Amino acid sequence: MKRKIYTMTSVLMGIFLGFLMICPLSQGAAVMVWSESFDTADEWELRGFDFLSMRAGEDNLAWNPDYSPSVKDGKLQMPNTQEEWHSSQAVHNSTVAYGTWSFDWYVNAGEDHQAYDVVLFIANNYILTEQSGEIPLNMTGYGLVLNSGDKGETKPHSVSLAEWRDETIKWIILDYYQFPSTLEGPYHIDTTRNITGEFSIFFDGKLKLQVRDNSTTTSENFIFNSWLGDSTYDNLNVSDTIEVHPSPNGADYPPLFLVVVPIGVLIILRKKRKR
Repeated sequence: MKRKIYTMTSVLMGIFLGFLMICPLSQGAAVMVWSESFDTADEWELRGFDFLSMRAGEDNLAWNPDYSPSVKDGKLQMPNTQEEWHSSQAVHNSTVAYGTWSFDWYVNAGEDHQAYDVVLFIANNYILTEQSGEIPLNMTGYGLVLNSGDKGETKPHSVSLAEWRDETIKWIILDYYQFPSTLEGPYHIDTTRNITGEFSIFFDGKLKLQVRDNSTTTSENFIFNSWLGDSTYDNLNVSDTIEVHPSPNGADYPPLFLVVVPIGVLIILRKKRKR
């Protein structure tokens, strides 16, 4: 009986040591800056535009409230269009440029519900109003381009990290991850950025992208933007600390030392006991 207790204690000590290696005590508690569960949209600006004027050779978007997002059943709902591109925008003040942005994204199933969305989690100088739909040339920031199917301008069924810099380079794709099939249903998405400018993008806790860029270091707004589809958003959390940590090499399983450390501790303790 004593031997079993001794063995169990040794294993638990090893697991505890492994846990400390993953989550050091110096990491500290999360610092939530702001969050949204979409009971209302009181702190958001909901805007709608279409692209007809741009196709006619003009350099601005046409105000169209029919394309504005709405809040329904505790979620931010984007209007579904599949034939004509539009810009459905939900804008919120946000000064977080380093930290963690987490939210739920839901895509309805079917060819007539494909989504092509851009989540601008860091945005500067992006002011479109009913009076002026002109796209700012000095816009800067970063966004996730979410393409659930094959109707967008990025790779089919993919997530891309895009950057807006200035009037010379309005947006570029820094990197992307292509999923094996069409995206449908619910997804939890986490984006982190540490002080060195390294972005990490996770889908349902699994690391998909890592990119380093420090061109833009400030933020004024957070923007949910939809160009196609009737996707929904919920449970947005924005903090100024890193709350999600990638596994070694992007693995979807626990780090190897969670297994090695307990075994090593057990062997050492047994040797000491024999002495």
